[in-house]
Amino acid sequence: MDVPVLIAAGSAGALQVSASFPQAFVDADQGAPVSVAPASTTAVQVQSPGALDIQVRAPQLVEGFNATLTVEVSNTGGAEVSGLTLGALDVINAAGAAVSHGPATFPAGSLAGGARTSFTFDVVPPPGAGTLTVHVHVSGTETNTSAQRIADVTSAPPFPSCGRAT
Repeated sequence: MDVPVLIAAGSAGALQVSASFPQAFVDADQGAPVSVAPASTTAVQVQSPGALDIQVRAPQLVEGFNATLTVEVSNTGGAEVSGLTLGALDVINAAGAAVSHGPATFPAGSLAGGARTSFTFDVVPPPGAGTLTVHVHVSGTETNTSAQRIADVTSAPPFPSCGRAT
C-alpha cells in the first residue's frame, strides 16, 4: 500500500519525518484489517537558498597612477550557485564619464554555500576624475532549484581620487 505524502520544509536545518498509523486499515479486496508499522526517514539537511553578495575594495586612488581594485563575491546562502558569470563591470568618474579599466578574470565554476571568491582589475584614475564609482553585476544558477541568483552593486559612496602626486 502506498500513502502519498508531501512535505515542505519551512526553514533550513535538519528534517526528519516519522509517521505512525494508530488505526488499522482495511484491505479493500479481502475486507480484513491490515496493520501498518510506523515509518521513519533518516535526517536530511534542508538548505537555505543561495544568495550572492558583492563587495568592492579599492586602495587610495591617485590620479594618473595605477590601482588594483578587488571584487569579492560571496554566497551568503546555503545552496550552491553554479555557472557564475560577470555580467557587468563599469567604472565611471564624478562627471558620469566611463573610465577604462584593465581586464577582469572572473573565476569560473560554482560557489558553495558560505563560500567566497574574488578577482581583481586595474584602473588608472584620469586627471580630474574626482571620484570613481564601480558597478558590478554577477549572476548564476542555484543548483538545487535552477533559480537564477543575481548580485548587483554600485559602490556607495564613490571611491575618492586624490590629485596627482608630485
